Amino acid sequence: FRFESQPSTPRRLNERISRGESGTLEILNYRKDGSSHWIEISVTPVKDEAGRITHYVSIQRDITPRKAEEARLEALMRNLDDVVWIVDASGEIRYRSPSITRVLGYQIDERDHKSPFDLVHPDDLPRAERVFSTLLVGPGEHDLGVWRIRHKDGRWRQLQVHSSNLINDPDIRGIVVTGHDITLRVEVEETLREAESRFRSAFDNAPFGMALIEPAGDLLQVNRSLCTLLGLS
Repeated sequence: FRFESQPSTPRRLNERISRGESGTLEILNYRKDGSSHWIEISVTPVKDEAGRITHYVSIQRDITPRKAEEARLEALMRNLDDVVWIVDASGEIRYRSPSITRVLGYQIDERDHKSPFDLVHPDDLPRAERVFSTLLVGPGEHDLGVWRIRHKDGRWRQLQVHSSNLINDPDIRGIVVTGHDITLRVEVEETLREAESRFRSAFDNAPFGMALIEPAGDLLQVNRSLCTLLGLS
C-alpha cells in the first residue's frame, strides 16, 4: 500500500497511539490483481488495570465508495459557478469550495487561518458582521444580500451571498455561505440605468417637441417642449 494523505499523517498516528490515544488513517491499498481500494484503519490501545498499554486493536474498513463519492463532490464543487464556505461559530473557515480559485482567484488553502471578513469591502463590513452575529443566535436562520468581495487581483466583485445557520446539523456544524458572482449583471444594470438617465435628460430638456408613440398611435411619453408647442398639459 501507499499513503495518500500528508507524509506526516502516519507519524501523527504513531504519536497518538503511543500516548494511549486512538487514531485513524486512510490509505490506498492494492489487491493482488493490481486494482486499488481505499481503507480506513483505526487503532485503539488497550490498557491493563495499571494503565499500561498491553496491546492494540486495529479495525480496517473499505471506504472506496465513500472516497469515490467525495471525489465526485469535489469535482462538482470545483466547477460550481458559486463559492461555498462553511464558517464555525468562532468565525473560522472550516471549508471552502475549490471554485474559489475560478471565482475569486485564491488557491484552496491560500486563506487558511484568516478571517473571512478580511475580503469584505470596508463599507459592507459592518453589515456583514451584524448579519453573522444575528445568524449565530438563530439556528435555522438565513440571510440574502449583496456584498463586495475582494478578488485576488485587487478588484471588487459583487457577490450575491446566501447564508444559513446549520450549526446544529451534525454533518455541517457551521454557517453555510454561498456566494454567486453577479458583477457583470450589476455592471450591465448600472450601464442601463445611466443610459436611461441620459436619454430621459435629453428627452425632457430638448428645445423641440418629442414624443414616443406606439404602433396603434397612442402617445406613450411627451416632453415639455411638445406640451408648450401644443398648449396642452
